[in-house]
Amino acid sequence: MIAKKHICHLVYGFHVGGLEKIIVNCINQLGDQYQHTIVVLTQAGDLVEELPSSVTVIEMNKKAGNDLSIHWRLFRLLLDLKPDVFHSYNLGTIEYQWVAWLAKVPKRIHAEHGRDTYDPHGKVAKYRYLRQISSLIIHKVVAVSQDLYRWLQCDVGINETKLVLITNGVDVDYFSPYFKKTNLAKFTVGHVAR
Repeated sequence: MIAKKHICHLVYGFHVGGLEKIIVNCINQLGDQYQHTIVVLTQAGDLVEELPSSVTVIEMNKKAGNDLSIHWRLFRLLLDLKPDVFHSYNLGTIEYQWVAWLAKVPKRIHAEHGRDTYDPHGKVAKYRYLRQISSLIIHKVVAVSQDLYRWLQCDVGINETKLVLITNGVDVDYFSPYFKKTNLAKFTVGHVAR
């Protein structure tokens, strides 16, 4: 029997949101060929109930502001978990890639799902520099839109060989309409977004 690849996902919080829902959907679609651990820097919410029982969720209960103890606690946790892949999401988790690097996690991935409300145009130099310097020890940086990809490449300065574009998709089976033969002319679409 082949051992399952262990993926450790690091998120800032795990409440209902677009990024978190994408993680849930991906885990549910991947099936049982992978072992997943979700490490939440703060706290998790009701969204955990949508995960398979095989997924471990660990809340780190990070204090507000700079909580330097979290780096040491995450380091020890990664040594215990021994994941094959460390996957961080958005700016709030990128600095912990250095912890995964020190813990010798074999593959390190970071995904950018959008810019933050405190830097909507991605112009804050210290955040761009943090992304750029962290990309040195990250194997792949994933952008979920063409705009983010171009921004990471051109403005942030991440090497194109490290960048991957994986656009957010829609599960067409889940959203496929059930038409009655007599009502094929009528079709309604609804979309809510930020």
